[in-house]
Amino acid sequence: LLLRLFHRGYRLSLASFLFLVGFWGFKGAEVNLLYDVLARTVGTDTTWRTVIVKCCLDQLVYGPLWAVPTLALAYLWHDQGFSIRRTATALDRKFYERTALPMLLANWGVWIPTVAAIYALPVGLQLPLQNLVLCLWSLMLAFMSGRQSKA
Repeated sequence: LLLRLFHRGYRLSLASFLFLVGFWGFKGAEVNLLYDVLARTVGTDTTWRTVIVKCCLDQLVYGPLWAVPTLALAYLWHDQGFSIRRTATALDRKFYERTALPMLLANWGVWIPTVAAIYALPVGLQLPLQNLVLCLWSLMLAFMSGRQSKA
């Protein structure tokens, strides 16, 4: 809604809307699972050690190996009109370098300090703060990309 309000000519098809709701709903469940697993395996205390270990696992394992590649791939599929064939064609050797790596660097710029603050909070406050920052992060990505719906 904010993109439509501030980006002249921004259109959002029903397919794109459903994709975005489903994708970000899935990502929300994924992050909730990540936070649960980290709390169970690393701990729920807010000591420096716990915060640093959680940040490293989040930003150096989950981020570059799963979160960012799946985000880049999902948006590529969206941008290719939900065509698996066109998406597969667009997945060349340079895809990670051209698309996912810049996303990862921007991701680190926002999320490394953010998750450090998040993991320093009590467990009950972590996911709500993450969701708030995620809303701002996704808006920033959309505005930066100047994304105009083609569908």
